[in-house]
Amino acid sequence: MNIDFIHRIGLMVFFILVQVLILNHIHLFNVATPLVYVYFILLFPRNQQRWVSILLAFFLGLILDSFCNTPGETAFALTLTAFLQPYFLSLYLERDNSDNFTPSMAKMGFMKYATYVLLLTFIFCFTLFTLEAFSFFNWAQWLLCILGSWGVTSLIIIAIDSVRK
Repeated sequence: MNIDFIHRIGLMVFFILVQVLILNHIHLFNVATPLVYVYFILLFPRNQQRWVSILLAFFLGLILDSFCNTPGETAFALTLTAFLQPYFLSLYLERDNSDNFTPSMAKMGFMKYATYVLLLTFIFCFTLFTLEAFSFFNWAQWLLCILGSWGVTSLIIIAIDSVRK
């Protein structure tokens, strides 16, 4: 079995445990919840087959949905993010980059990596909280949840990647 695949499964288990045991209990100002498991999707390499990415994202979302009592919301939002990730990654890479390129701040530079993280994290948060609200009755709360979680999650992901080798 490929050691990289085992490493990815271990990383997925780590993000599940951190989210379920710690981060799901943090609600800043009653609107912002850190959702750092989306970082797992952002780390998919350029040469990874699309069906593997989508399947891993779906299973990560399905497991988180079962622990968080959300019926398929996280699975859909992560699957959509994994589907869009190669397109957004190709926007910030030159064509001559190697096929085994894994996105990181060290390889892409701060501005490119920050915009990559901000865009995909916003798409994820927008999709997740729109599915969770499923109406625009309380649009101010909906917008605060999206922006708060997006900001907190993006800051944590950029901070984690800045200290990661």
